[in-house]
Amino acid sequence: GAALVVGALILMNSDDDDNTTTTTTTTTTTTPGTTTNITSDSSGEATGTAGNDTFTVTDTSALNAITAINGGDGTDKVSITEILEPDTSPTLDLGARGVTLTDIEQFAVAVDAGTTTATLNMGGEAAAVTVTDTDSSTGTIAIDGRAPSTSGGTAATLTLADIEGGQVVDVDTDAGVSKLTADIQNAGDSAGDPMELDIADSGEAITELTIGSDGSSSNFLRVTGSANLVTMKVEGSENLTIADVVGAGNMSGVTTLNASGASGNMVVSVDNPVTSLTMGSGNDTVTAV
Repeated sequence: GAALVVGALILMNSDDDDNTTTTTTTTTTTTPGTTTNITSDSSGEATGTAGNDTFTVTDTSALNAITAINGGDGTDKVSITEILEPDTSPTLDLGARGVTLTDIEQFAVAVDAGTTTATLNMGGEAAAVTVTDTDSSTGTIAIDGRAPSTSGGTAATLTLADIEGGQVVDVDTDAGVSKLTADIQNAGDSAGDPMELDIADSGEAITELTIGSDGSSSNFLRVTGSANLVTMKVEGSENLTIADVVGAGNMSGVTTLNASGASGNMVVSVDNPVTSLTMGSGNDTVTAV
């Protein structure tokens, strides 16, 4: 990399008769939020405060007892403590349960897909979604009904943590959501055994995919896209290996790969359709095929 040193020019005015120092103090006030436990005994609408609120749902059946969750102001989160798994709770469908989310910025769920499929259907509700895999099995995790992460937008945000090598996360976005950000953390096991992010059959074609590579260990990712995927971006601080060739196969439509936001080491192969290539500040390995 190259180091750029910028010097600062300091202009000093001297007045023998008046030496005055002005100090400005800024005070920031943070309003704490509340934690609300939603159980099967709950009813009506769960509401938050002007602070950063957390709504803890003890099991998915508790969502049948309420009509809505309204976070109000602040950055508010819904956390599902029951693990989604095929034997007991294979599907969490917010739309089917009739629960609406208002001013909820984050929605978190843990999944054990076993050897089959566990499904989270957001029912078109707007929130950034975090899915954490809790088991070493490689069943498919389906994430459906992804609305924009912010109301009225065109982009959805996912955080995918601890997804196993060989495991598929299948994402389906709602109409109008053509951009997806997937922040992966500790994903895959090796270059030969990556996790797979499948966006090929999304209801709204994904044209731009941003991959955030974070966590505490290197990430290994295979992307299965459609010909509509034309732009890929990479950001984050953890090392990333992209399996398969960008600009070929399941990424044949990609013409732009921009990793300027990445500081980890990146390993990637690219083919001729990629006409714009920008790498990050890490020790990257790029192979042209």
